[in-house]
Amino acid sequence: MISRTTVLPRFYLLVFSLLALLLSFCREDYFSADPTHKLAFSTDTLSFDTVFTAVGSTTNGFLIFNKQKQKLNVSSIRLGGGSSSPFRMNVDGISGKEINDLEIWANDSLYIFVEVTIDPNDLLTPFIVEDSIMFETNGNLQKVMLRAWGQNAHFFGPGTPNGFRVGVTADTTWTNDKPYVIYGRIEVDSLRRLTIQPGCRIHLHNGALLLVNGSLHVNGGTDTTQQVTFTGTRLERYYDGVPGQWGGIYFLSASYDNVITGAVIKNAFFGVRVDSVSVNGKPNLIIGNSIIRDIYDSGIIGLSTGIVGYNTLIYNCGRHNVQLEYGGQYTFVHCTFANFSNVFINHRTPILRIGNYFPINNNISIFPYTISNFTNCIVYGSEKEEIKLDDGLTGGDANFVTNLSRCLVKTERTATDPIFTDCILNPALNDTLFVNAFKRDFRLNNESLCINAGLSDFQLDLGFTTISLQTDLLGNSRNDGAWDIGCYEFQP
Repeated sequence: MISRTTVLPRFYLLVFSLLALLLSFCREDYFSADPTHKLAFSTDTLSFDTVFTAVGSTTNGFLIFNKQKQKLNVSSIRLGGGSSSPFRMNVDGISGKEINDLEIWANDSLYIFVEVTIDPNDLLTPFIVEDSIMFETNGNLQKVMLRAWGQNAHFFGPGTPNGFRVGVTADTTWTNDKPYVIYGRIEVDSLRRLTIQPGCRIHLHNGALLLVNGSLHVNGGTDTTQQVTFTGTRLERYYDGVPGQWGGIYFLSASYDNVITGAVIKNAFFGVRVDSVSVNGKPNLIIGNSIIRDIYDSGIIGLSTGIVGYNTLIYNCGRHNVQLEYGGQYTFVHCTFANFSNVFINHRTPILRIGNYFPINNNISIFPYTISNFTNCIVYGSEKEEIKLDDGLTGGDANFVTNLSRCLVKTERTATDPIFTDCILNPALNDTLFVNAFKRDFRLNNESLCINAGLSDFQLDLGFTTISLQTDLLGNSRNDGAWDIGCYEFQP
């Protein structure tokens, strides 16, 4: 028979043991399995701001913190790029591309050292080299971004070797010695001019913008070695046709006297946007002998401004090739605007949109003074109607002036429409308009209806200057008799 005095001590012993066990789970030397317990970091992005002048390495580091009252087991610390990453890491004395089951004591921290090796003279190396370190703890996945600067270039933006430059604060000329890489944005100050010489390559990182308060002069040439290129920072062939890789060129309200010649603007969210009102009747932007392509939104956007375009090709835009809003004066001569759906672009809106209003707080503000003239231009795409005129009131074109003369247009409008003068309307493509539209070759086929169909022997007289149109986008002469429609003169 077990006495009561024997049972009680055993009972208390069991209670004390359970309490000790429960308390042990709260001790700092036991691991927390709570999914709300995460790591903290001294930075969310580790940047390497060394200017690389030769093949070499640089090292940087950051801290990871366990701010909990118990230990954490980090089940995995790994480089997102795996074995192909140019980065290497050392965690608490352990090196490798991936480290498993690392312990961090309560209220403690560890230092992670990261090294990167880059050959800045390797033309296949991206300008901005990025990766991340992934941390997996209690089912949570966290990361710290890694960023280094690749090829030798002029860098602009926060964290770059040159540091953050808010803008071009003096008249500045960029020469073709090294590429220019913009991270974030760069802004040309009011009353200042940025001049870009032939052959310059401008690379803008994801979302980056070139903002112009003053003026921009791009002095590119007609051949590929002299063209000025604006594109993203991804150099792989696959990305050549991918839109939306950077922001665009934005001429702000104070901007004036802008000239772009011999440029290729590609892979942006929008190509060129001009928001400034014309000064002394002069256009705010003259763009010629240029190509705008693979744009997520619209190729050219004009808002109550003045734009002159000539010998310019715009194609593969997700919205409109040319979008003119809230009034202004616009002239386009010998331009080709083409749009067809592809793997990146779903063409569903007209190539050319002209409107004279702007929505403000659910109301329509009308700007009645809108004049747009198109001469010897091609407006052709896969939609039945590639022109949209919208006066903001009737949804029609009653309150502004639009003229298309000697143009080839894909439209459901008829030749009696007063906006057309001697135009070729709604022709079938039939592989005879362009050499090969689906392979991005918009030169004229030898059976093209555009050959010898344009208005010939004239100049673009702007009052303060005269622009010769004797040569096409490639520099070929138009003096072979009657001029052709579009940016290219047919070459037998």
